Amino acid sequence: MENLKPENYKEFKEKFNYNDPNYAFYYKFIKRPISYPLTWWVFKNTNYTPNQLTLMGVVIVLLSALFFSIGTYVMVIFGAILFFVFEIFDDFDGVIARGKGLTSKRGAWFDTMGGIFGKVIVMFGISIGLYNSLEESKYLILGLIAIAAYTLANILDMSIKIYFTNKKHKKLKFAEHKPDPKTLGGKLSILSESIMNLWYVLLILGGLTNMLYLFIWFAAIYYSIYTVSQFIYRSRFYRNQ
Repeated sequence: MENLKPENYKEFKEKFNYNDPNYAFYYKFIKRPISYPLTWWVFKNTNYTPNQLTLMGVVIVLLSALFFSIGTYVMVIFGAILFFVFEIFDDFDGVIARGKGLTSKRGAWFDTMGGIFGKVIVMFGISIGLYNSLEESKYLILGLIAIAAYTLANILDMSIKIYFTNKKHKKLKFAEHKPDPKTLGGKLSILSESIMNLWYVLLILGGLTNMLYLFIWFAAIYYSIYTVSQFIYRSRFYRNQ
C-alpha cells in the first residue's frame, strides 16, 4: 500500500484538500479552516491510528449528547463545543489513514458508522434536554421523528448504492461523487446539501444561544422531507432496472 507522507503543511493541504464546493458552506468556510491545521498537527506529532481517532470522536460525541441532555444553558454550551470537536475528529481519521497508508474497508466502515451514530445520539440528547428544560413532550416526539427519518435516509442511501449504483461496477464500493448541476438529480443533491449544511450551523449556534428548539424542528422537518422525496425520486429514476 502506498504511503503518502507530506513534509510540510502546504504539501499536506494540497494532497488532502477536500475541495468543498461553495454550497457546502459549513465545511468550506467553518470546519475545514480549523480542521486542516489541527489534522496536520496530529499527523505530524502523534502515532494515533485512524480507528483510535474514530473511537475518541465517539467518546467525545457521547459526552456532547450527555451535556445536551441535561438541558441547562451552561451544559448545552459545553455540548455544542464538544460536538464541534467531534466534527474535527471526523476529519482526523480519514486523512491520517490516507496520509500514513493505513486505509482499509473496515476503517472506512467504522468511520461511517461513527458519523451516523454521532448524529443520532446528539439528536437524542438534544430532544431529552429540551424536554428537561422546557417540559414539553413535543420535543421528544420531534427528536424521535428526526432520528427515525435520518436513519431511514441512511438506509435508503446505502440500499441504493448496493442494489443500483455499485452493481454497474460489479463490486461493492461506496465512492463519493460530486453532483452534476446539469441534471435534475444533481440539482436536487446540491439543494439538499446546501440545506443540510444548516443542520450543523443551527446545532452549534443553537447550542451557544440556547435556541436548540429551532434545530430540532429543522432536523425533524428536513429529514422527513428529504427521505420521502429521495424515495419518490429514486423509485422513479430506477423504475426500469
